Amino acid sequence: MKQLLRSPGLNPNHEHRLRCKLERWHLDSPAGTVVRRLLCRLGRLKSLVAPRVQAAVFKTLWNGWCTKARFQQAGACVLSCSTEALDRIEHYAACPFQKSIISWFGLSARFASLPYFLLVADGMTDNDIILLALSVYAMFRATNHHRLNSSLPSHDRVRDFLQQACHDCTIGHPKSRKVLDNATRVRHFHS
Repeated sequence: MKQLLRSPGLNPNHEHRLRCKLERWHLDSPAGTVVRRLLCRLGRLKSLVAPRVQAAVFKTLWNGWCTKARFQQAGACVLSCSTEALDRIEHYAACPFQKSIISWFGLSARFASLPYFLLVADGMTDNDIILLALSVYAMFRATNHHRLNSSLPSHDRVRDFLQQACHDCTIGHPKSRKVLDNATRVRHFHS
């Protein structure tokens, strides 16, 4: 992960590179603190989740989702949570479907916010990081899937897709599978 940050042709200082990328999110915390915290978490992420989840987290940090907002267009949430919600990462971080995933994991509603979605919030445990990274992966997959389908998805279909994506991304990764199973053992997914 750190090798990706060190693109020598662009900037050998990975902290500076990450700081520039994070400016786009307009976070409330001091930039230096956020960058150092995130570098530490990205380093730990390798042992916490599968590479496909790491890639989704990285694409999120780099604003790499194919949203309407990224291409300077207006559009509604592709998961059809409401007609007023915009197709942008900032929305998906607190989308009602993200809130449902957070609730399904047994986490507090405060976790459905941009700093947690970007894994930069203060005080996150390894289990929090794992579960939030899984939710980022699931939301990334769901938005890509439903963006390509012309019909509006039902809430049940979105819910089922998100839940399945969370399970799928832990296949072959015992640590994240165990954390997911422990978190969701007695909870049902609600939308």
